[in-house]
Amino acid sequence: MAIGTVSFIRKDGNLTPTSVGNDHISGLIFDLPVETNMPPSIKIGDVIQLFSVNEAIGLGITEFEQEKNNFFYGIPYFHISEFFRMKPDGSLYVMFADCSKNWNAIKTIQSVANGDIKQLGIWTPQNIWSTASSSEDDYSLNLVSDINTVAEELANEHRPLSVLLTGNASSADSTGAVKTIDLKKIPSCIGDFPRMTALLGQGRSDLLRQMQIANPKHSSIGCVGVALGCVAEAKVCESIAWVNQFNLTSKHMSDIEFGFGNIELNDTGDDFISMLQFEALSPAQIDEIEEKGYVFPIKYAGRANGTYFSKDRTYSDSDYRTIARNRTIDKSRRAIRNALLPYLNSPVLVNPKTGYLAEIEIKKYQNVVKNILSTMEGNSEISGYSVLVSSNQNILLTDTLKITYAIVPVGVTSKIIVEEGFALTNA
Repeated sequence: MAIGTVSFIRKDGNLTPTSVGNDHISGLIFDLPVETNMPPSIKIGDVIQLFSVNEAIGLGITEFEQEKNNFFYGIPYFHISEFFRMKPDGSLYVMFADCSKNWNAIKTIQSVANGDIKQLGIWTPQNIWSTASSSEDDYSLNLVSDINTVAEELANEHRPLSVLLTGNASSADSTGAVKTIDLKKIPSCIGDFPRMTALLGQGRSDLLRQMQIANPKHSSIGCVGVALGCVAEAKVCESIAWVNQFNLTSKHMSDIEFGFGNIELNDTGDDFISMLQFEALSPAQIDEIEEKGYVFPIKYAGRANGTYFSKDRTYSDSDYRTIARNRTIDKSRRAIRNALLPYLNSPVLVNPKTGYLAEIEIKKYQNVVKNILSTMEGNSEISGYSVLVSSNQNILLTDTLKITYAIVPVGVTSKIIVEEGFALTNA
């Protein structure tokens, strides 16, 4: 008999690392028909928090397999797995909701998350475009105004978030009879909707094609999961189109397409008649889609192994025209509000000779805001800032203190122009 001993067996608990801070906390809504066959542990209207793909699998959210009963054609699993591929240590709230009548689900998921969701992805089978009354006119833009209205309401309730939308782009016909998309009729999505980003395009793989065919509506699979993961991984000031930082390539994203074309099934029923592939478009056509405000996966010449996002723009041409700028200002707003809340209804000294704010109070409130912005500047999330507390405030009459701050944002190199030529010398 061997000598007695105390032995140890090392086991891997597969612990998932968690991110520091809460800029990465994200939400993902799947707009599903109320009659959807749900996994046993989930029902329409539920909100669940996930920290890994394995947790999703444990709940019955599984990958698509042909000849099997898959939860909504594997679409929820795909986008959840894509999120965690780009943000392995992320925190993701997921909601399955019927959004055919309204977008109240956005408020519900944010409420369950205690207002912590900073970026929200939405996948919906509802058409993002609809045909106009005249067959010669551009398509009309759907969904955006209603969703942005809810997002603005949340911002006014101190729970701001950025919304990334994948709507169905495979058809603009509400009856489903017309199964083609006319590239020339795609409308501009630029307007006064700074909290919204329109996503087009998807990976091109056998699995994704099978998923889209299996869905009777043939809705676009889209790229909302990978886009949401990029936003969660990025610092608030960073663009998800940063080439060196956000390479989307995977077995499903090495090749890309737009998710529309002619979705009529071929004679054998195992493929669509045609799908618009990225490489089929000329540079001018790609620029035209981008200039209309859409964000989509692209390829760069000379980087065959890379897939990247075109930009990080929103439905706006204002100062808030990018996701990064919205996330930056929202982060400052949340932090400054939390810092100022303890001072609400507090006493404020005034200059007895003028009745206006005392200098000590001006300095105090300036420092409260400056401390927040100084930290963001130190983290290279902003380039600079200014804070103003006007001394010309009669708080004895108004009971109101006004503070103004401005941020100098971090820039982004959307274009790099290099002048080249020959010279006789290097002088």
